[in-house]
Amino acid sequence: MRLVVTLFVFVFLGVPSVSHAQRPRIWLRRVTLAASCAASAWDVQTTASAIGRGARESNNMFTDPLGRARWGRMIGFKAAVCGGMAAAQEWKPLASPRLGGSRPVKDDVWIGVNTGFTTRFVFASIRNRSVAR
Repeated sequence: MRLVVTLFVFVFLGVPSVSHAQRPRIWLRRVTLAASCAASAWDVQTTASAIGRGARESNNMFTDPLGRARWGRMIGFKAAVCGGMAAAQEWKPLASPRLGGSRPVKDDVWIGVNTGFTTRFVFASIRNRSVAR
């Protein structure tokens, strides 16, 4: 499974095309998006290990009435957010000049959003690692 994910990331984010070689912001946006998705997955992994050590999930959206984690909901939500962000950032109609998509400012905004999500998930993962040791 890890091999499939690695190949997917390499093919869709790492293979350059001639038209994108002159726009380094696109690659930075894609790298920060991959970092955001990886940090989100790390958050799920550290949450699982913290729960295994006796901690409880603090986000009520991801727990049932008894306080147990709802793994399907958690993983599905995080995968949907990551996939939705990737689709929104790469969707070609949004990149048309009429909609203002070809402006570098849009890439800068997405880079900021991706970096913010990455930071939030990294701090959550570090907190999860320190809980219930």
